[in-house]
Amino acid sequence: ALGRQSNHEEAVKRLQSVASLKLDVKPAAAGGPLTQVKVRVTNERAGHHLPTSLTEVRQVWLEVVVTDEEGHELLRNGTLDEHNELPADTVVFNAHAVDENGQHTHFPWEIVRFTDVNTIPPKGWKYGKYYFNIPDDAKEVKVTAKLHYRSFGQHLADLLLGEGAIKVPSVEMVKVEETYTVEALKTASAEPEGHH
Repeated sequence: ALGRQSNHEEAVKRLQSVASLKLDVKPAAAGGPLTQVKVRVTNERAGHHLPTSLTEVRQVWLEVVVTDEEGHELLRNGTLDEHNELPADTVVFNAHAVDENGQHTHFPWEIVRFTDVNTIPPKGWKYGKYYFNIPDDAKEVKVTAKLHYRSFGQHLADLLLGEGAIKVPSVEMVKVEETYTVEALKTASAEPEGHH
């Protein structure tokens, strides 16, 4: 199945040029405990929303991990759990599909309308926002954000194909990683709001 393999690689390559990520780390407001990470997800495609079609089935989501220089996790969000499912608080870019009774549904043929459409318009962007505490003795903070894609969720695969028939694979579309010194973040928070 050589043809299929190259098709798959093409598809993956295409996915990897669809979106870009930009990090914005905002220090805690004076006296406030929480540092904010904003991840800007830009849809670099003209003419297509992200995801394009079957938005209620396809999953595009953000995974964000923040660690200090010792490797201690200060934040983890959007990492698939042991059942290959997305945690409830994951930032997902898709549409929520409901059936005629207003119940959430995964089945395309039951869908009557969409609620909470959170797809990203062409050349537009959306933010994922996260908050974390910086330990007193931390010197550096490393933020890693990844945008993942999969054709459908594990729950749907289990429903349609039987529990455990397949483990739905994911593709990492884009990743960004930056390290900030705590010193720089503290200095930034001392600046008055407004002119930067």
